[in-house]
Amino acid sequence: MLPETFLLMDEMLATAIFVLSKLNVFPEQMKKNLEMTKGLNMAEAVMVELTRRGMNRQEAHAMLRRCSAAAIASDRPLLDVLVKEPEITKFISKEELEGLLEPSRYLGNAAAIVEKVVKELEPLAK
Repeated sequence: MLPETFLLMDEMLATAIFVLSKLNVFPEQMKKNLEMTKGLNMAEAVMVELTRRGMNRQEAHAMLRRCSAAAIASDRPLLDVLVKEPEITKFISKEELEGLLEPSRYLGNAAAIVEKVVKELEPLAK
């Protein structure tokens, strides 16, 4: 079983290397694609910040779900809906919301995930 595992891993790595070597990245198109979401893709960042500033997590989740639905229904940017919610603006200003809704500033839990993986793999490197 172990030899087959290595063969499969080799094939997976070779395929990944091939795919990544042919990958073309178009930052401007990526930006346009993100803008099409009108901020909805960044709702998690706002929810996390609301909980960090003292709002109950379930309440923050429900609030963002409601605001996101309202933004979709009215075809408006999420920011426009959020700034009209006193329950949100008592925790976060419009300027701060603008920053939170900027995708280039938010990596979600990526840093924590990388840190966890590094910590788990560190003993193997010794």
